[in-house]
Amino acid sequence: QSCCRQQLNSVRCRFKCTRLWLKGDKAGQAETFVDDLPGSPDNIQLAPDGSFWVALIQRSPWLDLVMRWTFTKRVVASFPALLDAVHAAGKGAMVAQVSEDGEVLRVLDDSEGKVINFITSVTEFNGDLFFGSLATNFVGKLSLAKVAQAQGQAAASS
Repeated sequence: QSCCRQQLNSVRCRFKCTRLWLKGDKAGQAETFVDDLPGSPDNIQLAPDGSFWVALIQRSPWLDLVMRWTFTKRVVASFPALLDAVHAAGKGAMVAQVSEDGEVLRVLDDSEGKVINFITSVTEFNGDLFFGSLATNFVGKLSLAKVAQAQGQAAASS
C-alpha cells in the first residue's frame, strides 16, 4: 500500500513506530509498523526508493531504567522537559532505514557521537543523507556511496 494512504508515527518511549491508515479498508486503524528499534524514534522521512529513514535517539542506561516501570514512564511522560533530558543522555547518533513493510534494512551508528550526536531528523537527497540535531548548530551530510564502499571493504577484510 502506498505511503499516501498511511501516516507513520514514532512512539519515542517504546522503541517502535506505528502506522495509522488514512484511507482504504483499514482507514482509522493503527498497527505496529516496526518494533524493537535499537533507539528511540524521533523523526521519519520517506526515501526516494519508497523506504523510510528513521532518526533514532540512542538508548541510554537512563532511558532503559525509566522504561522498566510503568510509574516512571508516566512521571517522565508528564514532564516533556524531563523526557528530553532523559533522551539527551544518549551521546551517540543513529539512523535506521526501514522498508515499506517495516523491515529494518540497515542501521548507521556513530555510537560515540564523534561527528554528530542526538540526531532528530534525517533526509535522503541525491545519494546523501542530511542530518539535523537539536544539539548542534550545523547540518550533517553523509554520502551513501561512501557508506556502501566502507561496508564492502569491512566485509572483504573479515
